[in-house]
Amino acid sequence: MRMNACSSALVVLSLSFCGATGGVAQTVEDEIKAAGLAWEEAYNNGDVDGVVAMHAEDAVVMPPGFAAVVGGDAVRADAEAFFSEFATDHATEIHEIVVEGDIAIERADYTDVLTPKAGGDPIADAGKHIVVYRRGDDGDWKILWAIWNPTPAE
Repeated sequence: MRMNACSSALVVLSLSFCGATGGVAQTVEDEIKAAGLAWEEAYNNGDVDGVVAMHAEDAVVMPPGFAAVVGGDAVRADAEAFFSEFATDHATEIHEIVVEGDIAIERADYTDVLTPKAGGDPIADAGKHIVVYRRGDDGDWKILWAIWNPTPAE
């Protein structure tokens, strides 16, 4: 059976909407979740390049108790210093994603276990975070701002 031009166009259009989600069009929320998982994988693997790649060049990262880390070079330096000292096991539980145009905001809880590479007891951390993503001209979502704080132990 031969496909006409219209049938071929429908197949191509359908495939472009199906992507890797098994036949369902990927939503912006799915894209944000995928970006978060890519960051988490890089972070848990101590992959400096992967972590940096998930940030916008003008990103601002605001860790609790420390000065803001501003810009791609500073994000790289911070990640290199951090991963030279710690191995990590991080997990995120997303509660809400709000999207407005090319900006998305993720509100979530996290758990993290930092294992000192020099030895010593692991450090458990849990808390909440806000991550603001911006979609670039290439369509990729990058971290623009990130802020988190630990939840006091009960």
